[in-house]
Amino acid sequence: GGRPAAARARAGGPFFLQVMVFDELEDLDFINQLALGFIGMAAGGKLHMSDVQQNLSAMLWVLAGTTVVTYIVSISSTML
Repeated sequence: GGRPAAARARAGGPFFLQVMVFDELEDLDFINQLALGFIGMAAGGKLHMSDVQQNLSAMLWVLAGTTVVTYIVSISSTML
């Protein structure tokens, strides 16, 4: 693979046993995408509009806070 032997040894699992190389990992990306789709479908099936409407204000505050903190951290880290 493209990583040094020490990095492969720390990674463990199939990389440590040399069953798989890091380059093959990109070929398995579709599995992550498929799993994420199933997780999204399962989570969406649990949502009820009445629950969303009751908690909309709190959700928007959390979203706004997360966005502002991320923005501040990003800008601060680029200025250092």
